[in-house]
Amino acid sequence: VKALLATGPPNIPRLASVSIDGVALWFTLGVSLATGLLFGLAPAWQCSRADLNEALKESQRGASDGMSLGRTQRLLVTAQVTLATVLLIGAGLMLQSFARLMSTDRGHQIEQILTADLDFSVTGFTSWVEPTSTRPQVKLRELLERVRQQPGVRSAGVAYRFLREDMQPPRQPFSIHGRPEQPDDERPTAEHNAISPGYLETLGIRLLRGRNFTEADVLLAPGVALVNESFVRRHFADEDPLGSHVTMGGSTAAPGATDARGISVWSEVVGVVSDVKSLTTRPEAVPEIYRPYWQWPMQHPTLYVRASVDAAALMPAIRQITREVVPGLPAPDVRLLADRLGESAARPRFQMQLLSLFGLLALILAAGGIYGLLAYAVTRRQREIGIRMALGAGRRNVLGLVISQGMRLVGTGIVLGIVAALALARLLRGLLFEVKPTDPLTLLTVILVLAVVALLACWLPARRASRVDPIIAVRTE
Repeated sequence: VKALLATGPPNIPRLASVSIDGVALWFTLGVSLATGLLFGLAPAWQCSRADLNEALKESQRGASDGMSLGRTQRLLVTAQVTLATVLLIGAGLMLQSFARLMSTDRGHQIEQILTADLDFSVTGFTSWVEPTSTRPQVKLRELLERVRQQPGVRSAGVAYRFLREDMQPPRQPFSIHGRPEQPDDERPTAEHNAISPGYLETLGIRLLRGRNFTEADVLLAPGVALVNESFVRRHFADEDPLGSHVTMGGSTAAPGATDARGISVWSEVVGVVSDVKSLTTRPEAVPEIYRPYWQWPMQHPTLYVRASVDAAALMPAIRQITREVVPGLPAPDVRLLADRLGESAARPRFQMQLLSLFGLLALILAAGGIYGLLAYAVTRRQREIGIRMALGAGRRNVLGLVISQGMRLVGTGIVLGIVAALALARLLRGLLFEVKPTDPLTLLTVILVLAVVALLACWLPARRASRVDPIIAVRTE
């Protein structure tokens, strides 16, 4: 249990409190006793209804009965194989989905990048959009300069918000100058972020057209903006976005107009950047508008640092520089971007591991059931096998007889399991990424694994049957 909990994501409610306590032990004991009674009473009930004459004739029937197996035994083994098939298909689909999730191109670099969440809300910086010396970007600009001068730092930048971590649709309404005016609740929406120079280079986001932000794009300079590919595809499919003007919300003012504080109402689109996908279990890109951080400062920016050496080695230096530049700033949460990405994938990883564990246990139980059933049949029909071999049946014939009997049960269980898995596919559809519930590779792999394990489970008792000495077997009974 401890090993399982250690791999679990931290955002599952009360996961850390899971333990094997008295309630769990008593429940397990009760279920075990009930199972033993249920499956012990079934054969006892069958024995109580047995025909004594038929039982006495059993040893006289010889080979006419063949290697028969009880109906209940066959049903149990088939059910075990069916359950194992369903769980293994689910585990295989989750494994493929997780592999594709981790290997998908998210549109930005991950390795050797540090992130530091900064909180300027408690440091006395109260005028966020006023052109005064108390604005936080004054200290933030100094912080960036110090970080960039640190040995081992390749580039650094800040953004008003961290990478998108949810699957909610964009909520920020905006307007494009020259387009028909729309009511507030009908305006198009996009993700909105504010970034500093160096942000694109640090994360490896490509500038496709136009120019990047510069240090000259300050609060009272003409408003500028960058948009991503998804924004262009949706709102400028047949137009050139460069030179157009956007604003958050709406405005009837003309481009170039400023508000009472001298801040531009509209932002001119000066560049197009590549898409960045969300840090979710279903990564996707949505329309996004970037503005210069110096023109739209916020209280909780995230600092991004790209290292030319081991990024983890820079963590103490980043914390030290932050304390020196902004003494009143709370200690920033400095972490590797790869770790934050790993946390976003913790839930699907845990689901995959849990389903794989159940699938493995079901496979072991199915293999044990097949082996036990055939071993019992071989022991019970030892005299019959001896007679067959005395009449000329070779060891290969005996091997084939026992193995074919077991594999017929396995084949039936696999078919039923695939049908059940396909019927339950809609339950897994929402958990899969770029993998269909009917993925043929997964189905073929599960069939192959089950066939190999079942063949091994059949072969062991079959080998014992093929080594029966006909003379000893006939004399035994």
